[in-house]
Amino acid sequence: MFAPLPEAFPKLQALVRTMNAVPVTKPPPMEAIGRRLRNAYERARGDGYQSLGVSDLRKLPYAYWLPPESPLHDIHRPLVQRYWSDALPDAIGSGPRRAKRWLMPLFFAYCENFAPKDYWFQDFAGRIAWHVERSDGEVAKRMQGLQREVAFFTPATVPQRLASALIAQSSRLDQALESRLLWPKFVDTPLGSAVLGAALQIDAENLRDW
Repeated sequence: MFAPLPEAFPKLQALVRTMNAVPVTKPPPMEAIGRRLRNAYERARGDGYQSLGVSDLRKLPYAYWLPPESPLHDIHRPLVQRYWSDALPDAIGSGPRRAKRWLMPLFFAYCENFAPKDYWFQDFAGRIAWHVERSDGEVAKRMQGLQREVAFFTPATVPQRLASALIAQSSRLDQALESRLLWPKFVDTPLGSAVLGAALQIDAENLRDW
């Protein structure tokens, strides 16, 4: 008498997938932003950095390393300590949307400043991993998945593990990168170069297929 109820709702499911999707974005002009921030930080030194806006703190990772200038932790150590101990935890504890806005600068800065033998970069990576694990939202979940899959925030091992994962992927390279939050020009970053170097060490037959 009555038509059977549908067992699935494809349009609704597709909408939910779209809502949960994490679009891959490329980094902003990090060096230009970083140099502007360095000037702002210097001006704010006198008042203990209290005059800085939320955006100035959120984008702090872009100012971390700007050779040939000294690293940010050498010049503005109290500010860096405030970022890690107060500003970042408060932000990621305020919900997934805000967590995403604070995690992405860290993600981009990690890729663009990759230096696995540098002690302070290792410290930077460890702090990112710690905070990512304590964040909520789709972006945080994707980063947590990267850490589980290829130890993404472990500088000593990520090049080899990410290279192996990309080579083993059946999809095109651009799709394999996108599934890991990585943009097309990622291959030009220091981390991308390290991954390529690791890939060249893989046996010739697998490398040829890739």
